[in-house]
Amino acid sequence: MTNHYAEIRIMATETDLQVWLWLLHKLQDDDKILEIVEESKPYANRRESKLYRVYIKANVISGE
Repeated sequence: MTNHYAEIRIMATETDLQVWLWLLHKLQDDDKILEIVEESKPYANRRESKLYRVYIKANVISGE
């Protein structure tokens, strides 16, 4: 098996961010094709932005 590492920043509204995090955790827990190594707490963007951001370190697990 081969792991493919990435550091990912997701920026979205609070609601959309929760959907993206749900999907990533589903890929880890149910599908076993992603390993989340580290996940930050959600940070609000500065000023009047309605966006939040999360930083994720992850491995995509390949059957190669």
